[in-house]
Amino acid sequence: MPDSIGELKYLVHLIANNNEISQLPKSITSLRNLQHLDLSENRLRYLPAGLRHLYLLKDINFDGNSLFEPLQDVCKGKQLHPILCYLESADERDEKILRKITEVIAANVPSEDFEFFCQKLQLGQADIEALQNTRALKLKEKMMKALDIWINKNQALTYGEMIEKLIRMLVMTGMHHLTNKVRALRLCSQSVTF
Repeated sequence: MPDSIGELKYLVHLIANNNEISQLPKSITSLRNLQHLDLSENRLRYLPAGLRHLYLLKDINFDGNSLFEPLQDVCKGKQLHPILCYLESADERDEKILRKITEVIAANVPSEDFEFFCQKLQLGQADIEALQNTRALKLKEKMMKALDIWINKNQALTYGEMIEKLIRMLVMTGMHHLTNKVRALRLCSQSVTF
């Protein structure tokens, strides 16, 4: 499904069943006039949290997808309210997980890797130097500020996507011990209800 689908502002019915769709573009959450959505018999594993903002949506069908539990159970009844509540709580959960992961990263990046990690976060050199030269902050606080800058620059991503991107960055930096901690935290946190 093309990302440009979100430009169809007056779309009311979207029937895209049996199309091998594995991921929905974020722009689908821009379809504010959408009332009927049939994405049955595809390969979806996740639903975008932004679906909860489609206030006119009345009829949905996600049957026959490989949605993760408990989302699959929630979607079986085709009741919109429980699905939207689930997506909202999942988004809130992912935000809390992201915050905890940034705290773990900030507490475990060694001082000798600070600049390198900031570069992997694609922070500007001016930001990196400003953080390095701030003597009033401890390393953990500097790292939290760097991660906050990164989060603000990546607001277009969902919290879950930010978590995945951070994990990929940890792998690229060779910080395997920290990667394992973050992965374990994510897995444990996703299995616990906040």
